[in-house]
Amino acid sequence: MAGGVIRSIITTHSPRIGIEARAPDFTRGLIQGIRLLGEEVRAARPDAVVVISAHWVTTFPWYAACHAVHQGVCVADEAPDLIPGIPYKWKGDPVLGRAIVDEIAAFGAMAGYNDSPHYSLDYGTVVPMQYMDPDMTLPLVSVGTCILAPLDECLQVGAAIRRVAERTGRRIAVVGSTSFAHKIERGQEKWPPKDFIELDREYIELLVAGRIKEAKQWLPVWGKQVVTEVGGRVHAVVLGTMDETKERYTGLQHGPYGQSSASGNTSVSIRPVH
Repeated sequence: MAGGVIRSIITTHSPRIGIEARAPDFTRGLIQGIRLLGEEVRAARPDAVVVISAHWVTTFPWYAACHAVHQGVCVADEAPDLIPGIPYKWKGDPVLGRAIVDEIAAFGAMAGYNDSPHYSLDYGTVVPMQYMDPDMTLPLVSVGTCILAPLDECLQVGAAIRRVAERTGRRIAVVGSTSFAHKIERGQEKWPPKDFIELDREYIELLVAGRIKEAKQWLPVWGKQVVTEVGGRVHAVVLGTMDETKERYTGLQHGPYGQSSASGNTSVSIRPVH
């Protein structure tokens, strides 16, 4: 079967769902949504999962974790009481990770390999993956989010990942670990403002309907309107993995849209229609 991006995904990583036994009741739907998403992804049998995490923030270059094995204990540095330690062990794909870095560098963006033996995966990577892939069987490449990259560059990074998948014959699921609305506040049960929720609903409808060109066009405006996480950079990378000029797409929302400290969250997967 030809390589390519077989799933383009947005999912949540709220630290309140990091330890399931401690998760508030209002987050149970989000957890179930990630589990359902995981069932779809595992059934598609990707060769690897590439996670773009809003919580591995890089300043100047884009980095990919190029380890043969990811093993350690994940602690949320911003909320160690919520995630004091999640043990993990996933196989990596250093060849894929290095190819992604090289392809990003090839179009002129700064990019580098992360092969530090002391590196620990961030909770934006580990939290959704523990529910998507509870047996930790899927090869994993984690990619950081360059906070200085404009949205156009982020779209190009997504396109670079798509080209690598096609050239190498890898069937890849790309997971954007991020929220939708993200004007966060103290108070874990708070919802986003009603107008933010409506804007998120409209944006999610575009994704599910496979209206990728419209989603790309609206992203800069929508992202500012709902104060989306890391300026919409993770969304842009995921959108960039899809080429609406060559493919038709369809999507599915897994689980409900839910709140966490006034952020809006859900899981959406998009696939090409052949």
